[in-house]
Amino acid sequence: MKDWFKYKYGFVNIDSENLYFTNTGNWSEVKDLKEKGIQKQDSFRQFRMRFIPFILVGIAVVLAFFMLFKVDPTIKYTVVGSVLVLALTSYTYLKTEIGEKFKLPISKIETIDIRGETATVTFQDGNENVSVYMLEKLDRKGMNLLEEVVNQLSKNKA
Repeated sequence: MKDWFKYKYGFVNIDSENLYFTNTGNWSEVKDLKEKGIQKQDSFRQFRMRFIPFILVGIAVVLAFFMLFKVDPTIKYTVVGSVLVLALTSYTYLKTEIGEKFKLPISKIETIDIRGETATVTFQDGNENVSVYMLEKLDRKGMNLLEEVVNQLSKNKA
């Protein structure tokens, strides 16, 4: 089995041994992934993710400034509309960067609980700690592939 599916914050690639959580779904990206818990920390990515709330607060301040003070209505609505479009575009572009990048050996998965479009994966990470990762906004393909993994797990445990 070698397949992939999309979830809210990226993609999950699946082969017979691992689940690979990536931002692009590209199979060439999975070869460099490490297990969760032992992967190197991407400090620039962490900085970006911490910086996003400050950007959103800045956008809110700009919007409040233009809405509260007497400014030409044409300029006011142009700026407000532009800022909202910029914020939406930024979110759409950065949404996949929110998801983590790591590989997860199927043998280390303890449970996969699928409820609606959300799956909760409980597993042992690379440091032998129990971790939980939530996959939201799964499509039918993703739910079916995860159900196959659940069936594979139950066969291996029996």
